[in-house]
Amino acid sequence: MTQEVSVPKWVRTIQIGIGSLVIILSILAVAIPEIEPFMTITLIAVTLSIVGFENIFTGIILPSLSKKSRITSIALGAAILGFGIFTISNPVASLKFLILMIGIALLINGIVRILNSRSNQSSKNGNQIIKLATGIVSIALGIFVLAAPEIGFIILVIAIVIALVIQGIEIITSGIRGKKYSIFRT
Repeated sequence: MTQEVSVPKWVRTIQIGIGSLVIILSILAVAIPEIEPFMTITLIAVTLSIVGFENIFTGIILPSLSKKSRITSIALGAAILGFGIFTISNPVASLKFLILMIGIALLINGIVRILNSRSNQSSKNGNQIIKLATGIVSIALGIFVLAAPEIGFIILVIAIVIALVIQGIEIITSGIRGKKYSIFRT
């Protein structure tokens, strides 16, 4: 037998508050040019920790279709929270590691795009030149990020802030909608 359960109003209010806080902190990380890079990383790490806490909270409090989705939400939330706490306690190491990962990811992405541009499928679709150009640009950016870490830092901050703002909007939307979840009763 299936039963629908409404999300309690207090949970929805907390989701809206957490989503709003995530958006505000994310925007502050890039809106205040006077703060130094490590303060920016700390602000982003705090925001990530809040998102991790929200995932754990959602996994524990809200009923869902399956036990697996609750466990996944809690586990991923714990990983995000752990990464946020690690970044707060080790901003220098975290920053260097993330910039290195961005540079390597851009290089790999560029190589894959160039190789894909050489495939027969790309030439049939007319995407060959576009894939080749984006691959070259991606490799150039990867080299640039690895050679000039301060540029890598800017790219890192912008990418994380965009992702966190989108996450904040999604959390607020979930709180406003107050989705009903179906649970199985036996």
